[in-house]
Amino acid sequence: MAKKLNKKIAYSLLILLVVCIAGGSVVGLRMWRERNPGYSLDKARDAFKNQDFPTAEQFFGKAYAYTKLDEDKIDILFEMAEFHLTSTEKHEPNWRKALGCWQTVLNVNPNHVEARRKLMDYYYQMGDSGGSGAWKMVEEHSSKLLEVFEKTKKEPDISVLMANARASLEIARVGTSAFREALVTKA
Repeated sequence: MAKKLNKKIAYSLLILLVVCIAGGSVVGLRMWRERNPGYSLDKARDAFKNQDFPTAEQFFGKAYAYTKLDEDKIDILFEMAEFHLTSTEKHEPNWRKALGCWQTVLNVNPNHVEARRKLMDYYYQMGDSGGSGAWKMVEEHSSKLLEVFEKTKKEPDISVLMANARASLEIARVGTSAFREALVTKA
């Protein structure tokens, strides 16, 4: 009788062990998949394409969080900015989040030309629409772009030069700087 009881207990424990290992494998596989930036990015793109915006935002965030390389993070941030600027019946553009994405790119790489240009263009449009405080940001971003062009020995883009000059003139015109003559001369 004791032998039969021991066999039943052994078989029960063996079955319990197999179930635990199988369950642990399933949970481990799911956790690995959830922490895989490629998987999350694919899910985000699919959800974005299907206009499931909350799911897309969630998976973009996971893909960014689990990505290791800065270059890959920058690519994801640009996709997220594009996502945030999408306008459909179900989704309003969120400029604040897009600006946050571009600013995060600059936190990772302060000399990133495309992110700095996006921010400069945004603030230029804001200044052009009457936001006088935006011209200071245009001047800051365009000056940084000109520094990057100078460091890399590239010819500066004419639109960056014009934005920098206009920002200097607008700052001088509004009078938000004590160095008005220097700003006009710079422009």
